[in-house]
Amino acid sequence: YPSLQQELLANCFAQSRALMCGVSQSEIEAACERAGLSHKQTKILAPHKVLPGNRPSTTLVMQGLSASHLGALLALYEHRTVVSAAIWDINPFDQYGVEQGKLIAKTLLSVMDEPSSDEESAFDSSTLGLLARSE
Repeated sequence: YPSLQQELLANCFAQSRALMCGVSQSEIEAACERAGLSHKQTKILAPHKVLPGNRPSTTLVMQGLSASHLGALLALYEHRTVVSAAIWDINPFDQYGVEQGKLIAKTLLSVMDEPSSDEESAFDSSTLGLLARSE
């Protein structure tokens, strides 16, 4: 029997492959036929199981998780954030944006404490939806 670690790695690698290669409609239909599904069931199910593939992903494999490895992962994600910010013309070190977020958070906290407050009407539908989910 495979070990738990082998099973986890196999599932991880399988997800990477599924994102890369995908599964076509004809492959799904053939699998449904092998599984004994009717033609009608196959036609209903197959479109939902098609995966287009060509979806970029990153899979990192390490021998172990030490402080050094964890530091390298943090540095990688920090670098990725800075590069993405440069590409999208976003300032990732925007302290004024952080300050603005803190001001909004204070208002949100008062609305969360007293949901019927007048301040609630000042928010957009997205934020109101998030507030409703947090209750």
